[in-house]
Amino acid sequence: MFRVIAFLVGLISLTVGLLNYDKELASAPVPVLTGALVMLIAMFNLLPKIRRCPSCNKKIPTKSKICRFCGANLPPLD
Repeated sequence: MFRVIAFLVGLISLTVGLLNYDKELASAPVPVLTGALVMLIAMFNLLPKIRRCPSCNKKIPTKSKICRFCGANLPPLD
């Protein structure tokens, strides 16, 4: 779900940046570049997935094996 939301936010930023582009403004390419970057990150699935620690119920990245808040060992995902 986060991937779709990130892609849509990037698309909106890219579209608005292109519609409001002004060559005389030094910061004009910023929305275009950030929109394109966010879309690429979403397309290549580089957003970290989130899960909850069973001990302290805090959100942590899926790749971690130890909770950074309580230090509990996390069970492997199947």
